[in-house]
Amino acid sequence: MQLQRDEEVVFESERAILTNRRLLANLDRKRKETVTDDISLGNVATFKKSNSGRESRIRPGLKLLGAGLFVTLIQVVAMGVLPAFLELVMFLAGALGVVSGLYLILDSVLRIKPYTSVVFTIIGSRDVPVYFPGKDNPEADELARLYVRTKRNLNLT
Repeated sequence: MQLQRDEEVVFESERAILTNRRLLANLDRKRKETVTDDISLGNVATFKKSNSGRESRIRPGLKLLGAGLFVTLIQVVAMGVLPAFLELVMFLAGALGVVSGLYLILDSVLRIKPYTSVVFTIIGSRDVPVYFPGKDNPEADELARLYVRTKRNLNLT
């Protein structure tokens, strides 16, 4: 990345570089010199920071699956000894536990992992998103905070 005259780096991460004049976003992870979005801060209207994705629920899913299988096993072993109504209730409880546990496990495997996005709205162009891993990522907070300060300083000069 080449800096222009009188340009200083304000924020730098794997995903974006903020200078006192430009936002360089969506950096290529293999070749750090490759920038897909080079935007002048004067063209950035605003930004929006948001969290998305879901946390893993494999552990509760495994607990529900285990409890459901345990109740079903008890129901099968005690078949004929228990009253019919109690067998029915145990079967339904076991089936509910197994189905709910499998749902949570499959949902966790197929989920989108949590991430924080900072989407910059560009005047007369498409929006530029910058993604950071995890919810409430401190790097995203820092980028947003430094963008506001840099944009304010740019407007004052």
